[in-house]
Amino acid sequence: MTGQISHRRAVRLLFAVMAISLVIAAEQVASAQNSKTAPAKSAEAGLGDFYRGDEVQSVYLRVADEDMQRMRAALPERIYVRASFRWRDISVDNVAIRFKGNSSS
Repeated sequence: MTGQISHRRAVRLLFAVMAISLVIAAEQVASAQNSKTAPAKSAEAGLGDFYRGDEVQSVYLRVADEDMQRMRAALPERIYVRASFRWRDISVDNVAIRFKGNSSS
């Protein structure tokens, strides 16, 4: 049971890291499309919002059960599967995720 708990924590940590990366990318894309502000400047503002010490962030990463099972079955190979990401009003569909690092396999 302890192995399962630590594996679940590792998966959650992995998703959090991937979510942060997706937030940065989404901020850059949204800024480039909606304003004349340089994407790097907007990404810094997004990071500041994301890492606020006085606020707990809600990040949603949706992976189909079948895709999660495929990722687990493929270990130690790390395959990409489709997912959806959402943070605040930023949604990105059709993102690719995979397990990363030794904590997941």
